[in-house]
Amino acid sequence: MPIVVIALAVIFSILAWFVSPTWLFIILTVLTVTVAVVSLVFSLKSSKKLLSIIAIGVAVLMIFVSIGGLIFKISQNSSDSTNLSKTSKVADKDDDDKNDDSDSKSDSKGDSTDVNDYIDKNAKLNWNKSKFKKLKVGKDSAKSIMKTYCKPSDAQMSGDDLNMTYSGKDYSESVYLTFKKQYDGTFILSHASGNFPTDAVQTDDSYKSDWTKEQFDALNKGDYSNRSNGTKLEGILKDHPKASDADYTISTVREDEFKKELTVFYNDFKSEDGKLKTVYLLFDTTEDGDTF
Repeated sequence: MPIVVIALAVIFSILAWFVSPTWLFIILTVLTVTVAVVSLVFSLKSSKKLLSIIAIGVAVLMIFVSIGGLIFKISQNSSDSTNLSKTSKVADKDDDDKNDDSDSKSDSKGDSTDVNDYIDKNAKLNWNKSKFKKLKVGKDSAKSIMKTYCKPSDAQMSGDDLNMTYSGKDYSESVYLTFKKQYDGTFILSHASGNFPTDAVQTDDSYKSDWTKEQFDALNKGDYSNRSNGTKLEGILKDHPKASDADYTISTVREDEFKKELTVFYNDFKSEDGKLKTVYLLFDTTEDGDTF
């Protein structure tokens, strides 16, 4: 038994230096001391008790060796973490230097014409109606917009036009921007449109048609000379308070001028007799911009 104790204590202390978890082998080494003590108790009246005493001494020594392995691993991990941090900082500095160089080149030679420089596939839509209305057509550059709102999830180059697309979780949330290349090579915003959810109309996925042909024929369509001639949304919602879907769009082609549109969808392809299966209504706003 003492010989087995000595062998196991040495093996466990060696493994503590090279195999994880180290604490497990420290515990096993401590157990060998316990076994050695038990062996000594049973060999007190024997001539071989000296060997048990030696086993206890060796096992105790191996405990300190195992603890040394633990200390070594902790210091090694600390050193690796420090080196990794230094490497990361160097890499970040290199990236910053590259970005600075890229910006200086862009400033002197115009914006990049490589569409990949304008795309971030992992970009998330962080636009809303209030942010959209801060856009300045004819003033905002592609670079300034990306700096403020991040890169788009998709982009295309077409001649002197740069088109950016910011996509949300579905088609009802998206922003489309078009930029024109200027004489100095920079891309300046020329058109913008955004689709956003609206609370102007309640929607129901299980909508049941409540439209008749007579109601549809009674609608009045406004025109660009006098939009107020058209049937107002608030009047329609009294008889048809819920729709199957609604799409709010805001667009601009001139600084501080925004056009708002609302499309309301009433779809029930299993409608009962006498009810319409589909009704699509497109609303513009009046000059005050508050009435559809």
